[in-house]
Amino acid sequence: MQAPTPIPTSGHWLRIDHIILDNYAAEIGAIGIGVYAALARFADFRHRTCHPSYDTLARMLSLSRRHVIRVVRQLADLGLISIKRSPPTTGRRR
Repeated sequence: MQAPTPIPTSGHWLRIDHIILDNYAAEIGAIGIGVYAALARFADFRHRTCHPSYDTLARMLSLSRRHVIRVVRQLADLGLISIKRSPPTTGRRR
């Protein structure tokens, strides 16, 4: 039996904890998993921050901005992420 090929460490992959799939996939669905994965893609794990805009996530996932906002709130309500608003530096003003 040949040894498994090691996972590349080029930085072009991300990791999702098993608990997300095992305990929450049925509740958040495929779109919730997709939004969570997209957030993980932008995460700075050293500083525990993530700063993609709703518009960026919507474009990336081919979803409406409103749908992304709903899913992000659902993830936060379940305690999978926390939301801390920061003032926008460029682009859309709220």
